[in-house]
Amino acid sequence: MTAFAWVYANAANRRLARDTLRRWQHGRCGICGWETDRLHLDHDHGTGLVRGLLCSGCNTQLGVYELRRRARRVEPHWERYLTTTPAASYAEHLRQEDVDTARADDLVERLAALVAGMTPERRAATTGR
Repeated sequence: MTAFAWVYANAANRRLARDTLRRWQHGRCGICGWETDRLHLDHDHGTGLVRGLLCSGCNTQLGVYELRRRARRVEPHWERYLTTTPAASYAEHLRQEDVDTARADDLVERLAALVAGMTPERRAATTGR
């Protein structure tokens, strides 16, 4: 299951998201960076998608900020978290890993094709075998 598909309403997704994000965030709050064993799984109440793990203080303050967002001035640290959540950055990491794997697989295939097309003498001279 990809990170951007973690739906908070599903208990199995919550467990997977919590375990994965705890490792991804190194046990730290996604906003203030405080390291604690008591991180809360934050989710977007509109979409139901998991965003990251937050300490109790940031989780509460973020909820208040979101409720009053239109009436107050924009706070950069809250907006930074909301636009680049840990779950989104983890999903991007997985996508990049897939791209890197695909590039490596493509390179291996091309090298195998190149070696397969060589004469036995040329192959021995190139590989030393």
